[in-house]
Amino acid sequence: MENKKPLLIIAERNSNVASLLARVFEENGWQAAVAGNGRDAWRLCRGDVAPRLLVLDEEIENPGCAALLEKIRLFRPEIPVILHVFSGSGVNERLRALAAKVVEKSPDIGMLLRASNRLGMKNFSASQIGADMTDNGFS
Repeated sequence: MENKKPLLIIAERNSNVASLLARVFEENGWQAAVAGNGRDAWRLCRGDVAPRLLVLDEEIENPGCAALLEKIRLFRPEIPVILHVFSGSGVNERLRALAAKVVEKSPDIGMLLRASNRLGMKNFSASQIGADMTDNGFS
């Protein structure tokens, strides 16, 4: 049976953070795939199922964030990218211009979830999205 949930890729170097984000996104109507480095994220972006969104840790390696963002913009421009950054990290303008949105890392995952839903699910009907975010305290 085909999965009707939209695919989201989480490219995060910290496996604990990646697991937490994947669980939260899956509870809120996404199919989440995790990549621990830029190479695996790029492989997933080129996979059989086109991702609706990429959440990218600014400190991802192999290749780094800037190289991966440039490659995605060049070869897969239809994939919006949320750059997930530490507060006060001073994201340079080049990275900011390549990303669809920049969201600061926070214990409140709701901001990231809302931004993801706006960018990645705008072409899905309410019935395809799944769980209502307000049920999980992410309003």
